[in-house]
Amino acid sequence: MSFDEGRILLFQRDKVEFDALMNEEKSLKEAGIRLLESLHQEKLAELRQRLEEESAGIYSKALHNAFNVYIATRYADTGEVYGDILFRKEVRIPDVELRSYTLDRNMKEMHLLIGCGSEGGYPGFSVDKDISIDLSKRAFQAGEVKIYFHYIDERRMIVEVFGGEEYLFSEEVRLCAGTSDERSDENEAVYNDIEDVDISASGVSGMTSRNEYLPVAALKKDGTLDISRLVDQKLYLLAVNFIKKRKYKSAEDCLRDLSEKGDQKAKELLQYLYDEVFTDDLQALIELADSCIEKNDPESIAQAQEIAGTLGEKGHPISDFILGECHISKNSDIYDTKQALSCFRRFISDPAVEETDERYIIAAHYSALIIFNDKDADLPMLEEALHYAAIVSEKNPADANISGLIDKISERIDLLKGKKKRKKVKILAAAAAVIAAVIFLLIRIGGSGSGISCILPIKGITSESGKQGKSYIVTVDAANIRSGPGKDHEVVSSRENGETLAGTGKEENTSDGTWYEVYINDDRSKTGWVSSQVVSEG
Repeated sequence: MSFDEGRILLFQRDKVEFDALMNEEKSLKEAGIRLLESLHQEKLAELRQRLEEESAGIYSKALHNAFNVYIATRYADTGEVYGDILFRKEVRIPDVELRSYTLDRNMKEMHLLIGCGSEGGYPGFSVDKDISIDLSKRAFQAGEVKIYFHYIDERRMIVEVFGGEEYLFSEEVRLCAGTSDERSDENEAVYNDIEDVDISASGVSGMTSRNEYLPVAALKKDGTLDISRLVDQKLYLLAVNFIKKRKYKSAEDCLRDLSEKGDQKAKELLQYLYDEVFTDDLQALIELADSCIEKNDPESIAQAQEIAGTLGEKGHPISDFILGECHISKNSDIYDTKQALSCFRRFISDPAVEETDERYIIAAHYSALIIFNDKDADLPMLEEALHYAAIVSEKNPADANISGLIDKISERIDLLKGKKKRKKVKILAAAAAVIAAVIFLLIRIGGSGSGISCILPIKGITSESGKQGKSYIVTVDAANIRSGPGKDHEVVSSRENGETLAGTGKEENTSDGTWYEVYINDDRSKTGWVSSQVVSEG
């Protein structure tokens, strides 16, 4: 091979890379994606400069052949062959085509069959060269064969074989088709400088791509054609097209599939979606959050949580709904049904949320279920759950599940009301007994003539702190007693309206108001704290 031919081969390999990069850059720009713009421009500038230097003195020639040039790949173990067209009759040389094959580790040998034929094509073409490739070589361990087919002059080609990016060998192919119907017209123009033609628009004359009819294929061990690489390339371009059409969720699905296969470009574009597109487009961000919640894996739930934070920063009420869904997912690091209930309550009460909104109804349903499943739910909370369930029933009257939930909540409410009524009766009976005992004592004392000076008033029980104990009466439907003074302490007990609590005499003023320490069992061995907002001094 002459020095000039070597330069042509180098030029054509660089041109293949340049065209591929230009096509990718064009697709990304059409979709409004600036992800790799600086990287692409730097690489394109480098390639453009190299092409300008390599193209000096390269002549272009138009051929009008009576034949097409065909390529067939044959897997040696099975003998099965797959073929298509390399170069059609009308061609401008020098020209180049690139094929890439994905290899199975067990493949031992493959053959490239090259020849000429009429429009009838493969399998009727005449084989001019059979190139054998030993796939057991170390260079093929990466699992890829790249082959450049260089059309140099009328009846001569040079085939270069690469194992991944490593050059292995080259073969010359003499095309032996008849020349009776063949014409070749040499162009008068000599392309000494690549800037004589617009490389960014049309490329160097004679280097136009025909990828539309040349699939990138892979040969599997069993001899069948593996088109996974072609599918992945199409999937990537489909994702770019979805972004262009603002169908972000569909684009995200495509890119996630490719990213899981280790496609670096897909990972970068997916990250661009998350960092740039979704943060600027609220509807796209909400769709992405819905997609993450639907997937319901730890990674997706964590991503939905981040989206909720972003929407919250933008003042969007739906952030509470999304965060609530994260809290009720058992795949979440923040699983907490009480926090979920707080989020759904905020969402439902937000004036910007319409009652006809589907998420409003879902939030109401979630809230009713969370409260019902809380075995410590008091009467006000159960009545709240009944209200939420009624909202859902009104919007979806045919939903049998919500009807059953309403019945179960109502049963628990009736049980608590019955318990409350029985306690009131006990309290009244106890009060009557106390009054009767006092009257009896007064009568006895008055009858003895000794007066009442010996009777000391009941001052309460003195606590360890030396303060006199007080009694408190619950003034709300249910009062929570906590382990410490403040709402951030856990609930250890509760009392219903009208019940009396014996105090130790201790009081604490906190940001939540004044709290009293009270006894919570009969032998007064355990204490808790109750807010002054739910009791009055007895």
